Amino acid sequence: MQDELLDKKSRCFMLCSSDIFVDDKTYGILAFLTLKEEKKGSVYIAQCAVEAEKKRHGYGAHLLRHLGMIYPSGTYYWGLCRRANLPAVKFYLKQGATLMDDEDVAEKYGYDPTLYTGFQFTDTIGSLPSSKILSSNPPDNFEHKLPTPSAPREKQQPST
Repeated sequence: MQDELLDKKSRCFMLCSSDIFVDDKTYGILAFLTLKEEKKGSVYIAQCAVEAEKKRHGYGAHLLRHLGMIYPSGTYYWGLCRRANLPAVKFYLKQGATLMDDEDVAEKYGYDPTLYTGFQFTDTIGSLPSSKILSSNPPDNFEHKLPTPSAPREKQQPST
């Protein structure tokens, strides 16, 4: 396991403020993106997170667009996301991602496709025309595949 970690190149990008003080709260890191470089031309998006109070301000999209300055055109970006995290799934789709087949999630990556969905960018991130991005929504049957929670849950903030 340790050798595998040493063989892979990982990166973390952060958007930071200069310690803005707002409503008795100090902001330092606004958002971060962690990646693992797989085989040549393939990058796994491990996590994209934005401070809860700063979501929906474009920080997550900015981090993803930054990848186009780091990696060559044609790089394949992919990741996995819990199906229950519908705001995150919608975020990646809005950025131009497409959903992977459930079979790929199970066979290639070993995750339960009833709990996880895979997303992929088959084009350069942020280069898709806005008409294509705006029409990217989960399939009509996507939400009905979500597991039913055993107990009522509190309303969560959208996550990216």
